[in-house]
Amino acid sequence: METTGQLKFTLTPETLEEGAPEEKAAFGMVSMAANGRVLTEGVSLLEEGEIVSGPYVSGYHMAEWLLWNWWRLLWEPRPAGVDNDEDNDDTWFEWVFAHNLSSIGEGYLWPDIEIASDGAFMHLAFSPTGNPHEKVFRYTGAARVEIVAVETFKKAVDEFACVVLERLDEAHIRDTNLHVIWRQLERERNDGPRRLSVAWKRYWGTPPYSLHIRPSRYALRVFSSKRSMA
Repeated sequence: METTGQLKFTLTPETLEEGAPEEKAAFGMVSMAANGRVLTEGVSLLEEGEIVSGPYVSGYHMAEWLLWNWWRLLWEPRPAGVDNDEDNDDTWFEWVFAHNLSSIGEGYLWPDIEIASDGAFMHLAFSPTGNPHEKVFRYTGAARVEIVAVETFKKAVDEFACVVLERLDEAHIRDTNLHVIWRQLERERNDGPRRLSVAWKRYWGTPPYSLHIRPSRYALRVFSSKRSMA
């Protein structure tokens, strides 16, 4: 169950005894690799301290987060003028919430992987676990940034979402929030030239040119062109 190309999301199903039906259906070891390098590798207490390719989490929550933040991940650049949480800037915190996998939450320890786009490429910045005494799962490896094409990212996310939806289907689980988001995203992708601006206004309530961020020239062309990308 993995995607193809330079970016791979892999879900290896495992049994979860408790939790919501959709959470249990898509539970397992989730890993992420870019350009042949695993970004989610770490030491798991559940595996007696062995190094594994990813944590035991619910792929449902990850797919839900990726699809909900789809447009922001693809087109929203880093906020101008702030670099990290030390700046104590609300704009930065809001951006991180939609661009870092660690914000998924739902009771799991997710990797610190920041996803940012320059319009043509996705920058995947991994940072290892800061607390060496983390008892559940400790993400290891050196901090690094992997770069993949936007189209590669889009394909990998779509395929991962489909894997999760297939798991739900096998468990006869229908009409979850993930299903709703998936259908809405499909409509927005096929909404003609206005699909990007319409989606942006729906989620943030303001036109892209009014945001307190500095969009790349590529992103601005996409928003203003009648040939906007999906």
